[in-house]
Amino acid sequence: MKTGTILRVLRQAAGLTQEQLAQHTTAHGLKQPRISLIEAGQAMPSAVQLAVMLDAVKASDDQRLGILRGLSRGR
Repeated sequence: MKTGTILRVLRQAAGLTQEQLAQHTTAHGLKQPRISLIEAGQAMPSAVQLAVMLDAVKASDDQRLGILRGLSRGR
């Protein structure tokens, strides 16, 4: 699964809309349009933005590791 898809699944599992996630992440440059692009695989978050998104959706350590492994494989 690609990074954007995983982030979308985690956001939805957390019960958040893109707009609600943006409320948690706007200070780090993540507004709803950018989140949409990331989830669609048309943009990549910075390392800080990725960490903030994962914090906001309360991603587990295993989920975080899975995303990092995917990124290392270019997904």
